[in-house]
Amino acid sequence: MSGNLSKIDILRIFKDNLLDFLDDLVNHFPHESDFVMLQLVCSDSPIEPIIDKFSKIIIPYKKMVEEENEVFFLEKCSTILKDIKSLNTDKIDHFKRIWTSPRMTRDDKKQMFRWFKLFLSLSVQWTT
Repeated sequence: MSGNLSKIDILRIFKDNLLDFLDDLVNHFPHESDFVMLQLVCSDSPIEPIIDKFSKIIIPYKKMVEEENEVFFLEKCSTILKDIKSLNTDKIDHFKRIWTSPRMTRDDKKQMFRWFKLFLSLSVQWTT
């Protein structure tokens, strides 16, 4: 991804891809109602505060995401849903649950890392 994106471009790309990512999650895991709520919140909310919070969450784990270390999803990713829009998750770790689900294939896990690498790249560009 080009490092010469404007802030407006970063916001647009981040929002479009976040909604696509959430759509994928909703389709793959329809029983996870917080994904549906998050999808609705993200589609109707200003994206700038969302990318700000997401950047604070993901950038500290840059190396883990880049190296596709599954510990990121098993232990470090638990606050993403809660912190993005203060959803009532009661500390349920959605990403750990879906990561360990029998429905998650190796290809699904690779795709999750592709999504998060994209979000990481956009977050780094957003914060620099």
